[in-house]
Amino acid sequence: MAQQRVFHRFRILALSLVFALPLLGGNLASTAQAQAQTLARPADSIAVQAVIRGQIEAFKKDDAKKAFTYASLGIHQSFGDDALTFGMMVQEQYPMVYRPKSYKFDPTVELEGSIVQGVVIEDQAGVMVRAVYLLIKEGNAWKVSGVFLTPLEEETPANTNAA
Repeated sequence: MAQQRVFHRFRILALSLVFALPLLGGNLASTAQAQAQTLARPADSIAVQAVIRGQIEAFKKDDAKKAFTYASLGIHQSFGDDALTFGMMVQEQYPMVYRPKSYKFDPTVELEGSIVQGVVIEDQAGVMVRAVYLLIKEGNAWKVSGVFLTPLEEETPANTNAA
């Protein structure tokens, strides 16, 4: 129950970052500063981006089991430890995450001991979205605990990871 309250508060704070983006010209770093948050330490930024990249690459190979290893305990509990159901859900509800044409990372933001990582994703049709990943530390590893999507208007990805 306490974990659900923490996640709910974390989600509200992360979504406040998302909704403030248009007001600040779409810059996640500026939004974070406006929210009195800090950019994550470089080591954490590298680690969480590796988690997200690893999960996306696993999806691109149709390896739901590998992709599921990057998910938090809460996600595992939600899916009853069923990696295939998890993979099908992502494929159906987040096709741009499952098969991105390209993606680039926004600055990594620390938020109450967790991480918010924005990722600008271009889907196979050229439509741009921002995926806001929420990551929590479980033991010594960062794990994805949720992803929220927001539309983008005519933003071109720079420094992309082409599919």
